[in-house]
Formats: sequence, C-alpha cells, structure tokens
Amino acid sequence: MADSISTDIAVQLDITARQGDTFILELSVTDPDNTAQTLDMTGLQHTGSEGTTDTTDTHKTIWGVKMSIADSNTGDVKLNLFSAVYGDQVFSTNNNNLPSATTAGNYYGFGTAAGQPCIDLAATSTASGKIKMQVPASYMEFEAGNYSYDLQVREKTHLDLAAKITTWLYGSFKLNADITPGTS
Repeated sequence: MADSISTDIAVQLDITARQGDTFILELSVTDPDNTAQTLDMTGLQHTGSEGTTDTTDTHKTIWGVKMSIADSNTGDVKLNLFSAVYGDQVFSTNNNNLPSATTAGNYYGFGTAAGQPCIDLAATSTASGKIKMQVPASYMEFEAGNYSYDLQVREKTHLDLAAKITTWLYGSFKLNADITPGTS
C-alpha cells in the first residue's frame, strides 16, 4: 500500500536572463515519455486582431497561460506574463504596464511587429507542441537579483463552471545585471 501520493506535476526549471534584454523562451510540451504532445491549445485564442478571439466553436477548450516572477524573499510579484486569453478575459496593449519599484508589471503582448501575444499558444496546434514567450527589453528592466517564478496553465471547457489550473513549471529566475543603460 502506498504511504503517500503527490498530485503535483510541476517540473523545476531554473531560468537566468539579463536585465534590459529581450526575454525569449520556447518550451516544448512533452508527455511523461518525453514525446511531443499534439495538444491543441489554440481554442478561443488570439486570431490576429488585437483583443479578439476565435468564437466559431463554442465547445472548444479555452486555454490560458500565466507566468509570475516574484521576489524570492518577500513574495512580491515583479512581473506577470500572460497569453492572449486568461481568466475569461481578452487582453490588448491597453493592459500592458511596466514594472516599477512599487508596482508589479503586466505584459500581455500585441506590441510586436507581428502583433503576437506575450505567451503564444498557436504553435501547440502542430505536432511540435511548442509554447513561445517573448517579452520586450523594457519589461525586463526591473532590479537585478534572484527571484522565483511559476508557470500555470488554465484549461476551461466552455460548458464547465470552473477552470482547471495546473502549475507546469517553477523554479528560480535569476536576472543578471546589465551594464548598458536604457532600452530601445
């Protein structure tokens, strides 16, 4: 008989980035056998026009991803990163705000030339099973140091009343100091 059980599927992945540099991360979604998932996370996601969703199939699962970076000592969040849809909300550039010494930053995307969300789930519709993240350098200007982060996936079947939230990744997030001031 088992003495314990864990329902925690999160994987530890420590990340190091550079202050003031564009942060780019591409994740491969795999199953426990380390084979690429054919997970389609594009349901009701960004379709090209800022702040719109594909609502042609109301029974598709609504996926969302959020990554929070927090001070390891105080737990104060420095930066939240989102997919185009999260928590039953559709985001646009109006929701973006830079982190400051006293306020957490929020970045949803749509500011790039391609108009992509910060966390792009579109690639998961292919066999490659990729989640792509891109954060402008200006959002990576918060104080260098050691932080913690986690990445949560929100899955909501349209007819369900509650969403299923699962932490997929967690770990340390080290932001190395940059020498060259300013971003552009």
